[in-house]
Amino acid sequence: MTRVSATSPFPSEHTRPMTPLGAARRPAQAVIVGTAGDPRVAAYQAARARAGLAAAALLDYRDLIADPEGTAAHLRAPARVRIESPGRDPQVLAGLLAHGIATSARLGLHHWSRDQIERQAGERGRLLPPRQLYFGMARVLSALAARARDSGTPPAIALVPDFATILRAFDKTACHRHLAAAGVPLPRTLPSPVASFEALIAATRAARLSRVFVKLQHGSAAAGTVALATSRLGMSAVTTVEQVPAGDGIRLYNTRSLHRHTSPAEIARLVDALAPHGLHVEAWIPKANIDGRIVDLRVVTVAGEPVFRVLRKSRHPITNLHLGGERADAAGLLARMSARAVAAIDDTCRAVTRVMPGALQLGIDIAVATGLARHYVLEVNVFGDLLKGVTDPRGLDPYDVQLRATEQAA
Repeated sequence: MTRVSATSPFPSEHTRPMTPLGAARRPAQAVIVGTAGDPRVAAYQAARARAGLAAAALLDYRDLIADPEGTAAHLRAPARVRIESPGRDPQVLAGLLAHGIATSARLGLHHWSRDQIERQAGERGRLLPPRQLYFGMARVLSALAARARDSGTPPAIALVPDFATILRAFDKTACHRHLAAAGVPLPRTLPSPVASFEALIAATRAARLSRVFVKLQHGSAAAGTVALATSRLGMSAVTTVEQVPAGDGIRLYNTRSLHRHTSPAEIARLVDALAPHGLHVEAWIPKANIDGRIVDLRVVTVAGEPVFRVLRKSRHPITNLHLGGERADAAGLLARMSARAVAAIDDTCRAVTRVMPGALQLGIDIAVATGLARHYVLEVNVFGDLLKGVTDPRGLDPYDVQLRATEQAA
C-alpha cells in the first residue's frame, strides 16, 4: 500500500526542494522532467554521456507533484526542458491521481477519492482511473507550460514535447480527430461516448462493424484494451483486463497474459466496468501475417523523419511487446511490400509529425493491412522512443539520434 500525507498533494517521501537551476547563459541548460530511477531518464542521460555532454538537470515528478508552481519557478532561462513519461512509480502515480480529483469532480466523471488513492493506487497491476491520471498530468505540467510562456516570445524556456502535444497524444479521441483532419489514414471510429455494453453493440451494428478494438480513451500500453468480435454465431473478446470481484464491486487489473471470453454476459460485465473510465472504439484492422503471426510496426520519428522501424509479432490481436509480443526486424515485412507501399508509410509518419510539431520524437504504431498495400495509424505516443537494444546502421539508439538532432539545431 502506498502511504501518503493527508495534508499535502501526495508528495513522495523523496521530495526535496529542487536545487535552483541557476541563471543559465547560452547555450540553454538541458533539463529533463522525469522520475529518478526510471529507465527513460537513465537511457537519456547515458546518451548524453556517450555524446560527451554533461548530465541534464533532473526535475523530478515528485517535486512537481508536491508543488507544481513552486518547482516550475526554479527553472531559469534559457533552458531546453525534455519532458519524459512519469513512469510507473506508485508514489508518482498516486500524486497524479490526487491532482486529477478536482477536474474529475467538476466534470462529474468517475474518479477515486483521496482515501481510495491511498488504499488502492499501490496495488500491483491495478487499473488506475486513466482519465483522472490524464487530468493530474495536465495539472502538473500546466505549471511548466505557464513558466515557459512567461519566459518570453519566443519562449526562452522550451518544452519538448510541448504541453499541447502531450495532451493531444494522451487523448485517443482528440488525437484521432486531429489526425483525420490532416488526412492521415486511420481506422474508422464509433461516435463517442460509448457508455455501456448495450450502447457499444448498438453502435457497432449501426456502423456495420463486426470487429472492433475497445480502448481506454486516455489509456496507454494497451491497458484496458478489448478486441471484440461479433457474429451470428456469437461473440468473443481478447483483453488485457482481469476482473476480480470485491466488496466495492468489480476491480480491474492489467495482466501480461491475455484473457479470452466467449460469454456475452461476461463480456458485457467487462465493457460495463471499463465504460466509466471513458472509451474509444475503432474498427479492428485485419493486420498482415508473417509465419502465422499477426504483425504491426512501431516507427520512431526524430525531427520529422522516420528513423527506427520495429516489427511486433504476436499470436494474438494485441501485439504489445510487454504482453508477449515478439520484436523482430521490420525488413521481414517491408521486403514483402511494394516500394510504393513502403514509401507511403514513411510519408504518413512525416504527415503525423507535421501536425504534431511540438514533439522532437514520436512513436507511431502502424497496422499494415492484409494484402500489404494499405496501412493505418493506430496510436501516436510522445514517449514511444524507449526501444531497448535497437540501433540505426551507425550504432546510434533513439536517444543518440535525438541528441544529434538537437545539438545540430542549437
